[in-house]
Amino acid sequence: MPLKLLVKTRSVVCLSSCHLRLLSTEITTVVSPPQPPAEQEAPVIKQALEILRRPEKEWDAAQLNQILFSASPFFLFKIARRLPSSSQALKFLQFLRQSSSDPSPPPDERSLSHALQAVFELASRQPNSTQSVYEVYTASRDLGVQLTPNAAAILLRCLGRNGMMSEAEFFFNGFDSAGAKASANTFNAVFRALREERMVNKAFELMDRMVRQGINPDYMTMDILTEWLSGIGEMEKLRRFVEGCTVSEGDHAAGDGAAAAAS
Repeated sequence: MPLKLLVKTRSVVCLSSCHLRLLSTEITTVVSPPQPPAEQEAPVIKQALEILRRPEKEWDAAQLNQILFSASPFFLFKIARRLPSSSQALKFLQFLRQSSSDPSPPPDERSLSHALQAVFELASRQPNSTQSVYEVYTASRDLGVQLTPNAAAILLRCLGRNGMMSEAEFFFNGFDSAGAKASANTFNAVFRALREERMVNKAFELMDRMVRQGINPDYMTMDILTEWLSGIGEMEKLRRFVEGCTVSEGDHAAGDGAAAAAS
């Protein structure tokens, strides 16, 4: 086997064995909010959708507030996700933000963030996804709703696909400094964009940031970086990155073995 391919293969295999317990936690915990028992789901979501699918001027705000009273983040996420378009889901989010009538208190910030994630998901699947995603982002800033890591990843992929690297970097730095802990999924979106633009030095800076913040790479991170860095002769950078990633105490011996295999 050629040396480059051998190094690439060993790096991935050894990383998988020593980080198996840690790597995928960032993505799997933010895909959707915690789910309540299945029997509680149908009535709330069905009743809310019956109102929200009407023209906005026909919405019964009092009835909708009553239905959504103490609704969990999961309910709001599912309701927004089942609306026909991101524009309609965005109107629902605006309603949630503005809702303050008694006796229903407005949803908490976590619920709003999960509803916003659903709006981003809808926008990303529309034919004019770039424009739709950016419009949702602009609206989220006006509403003051914090993006989840998954919503941030959707936005970053959109910016990266369109070569808007300055905008992507500006957003990522702002997201990262606003107290919203980025996940591996968020970093992966930036790595993809940097790879498309061949901005390897920026990628090295991002790898260092992941290590400093204690954010573990997942399998997708390693797929992106291994394919990219092995192709330009920078596997040593990847080896150091793997060594710097957080490993539980019981995994240090395995980590040492991975470093030796990749060297």
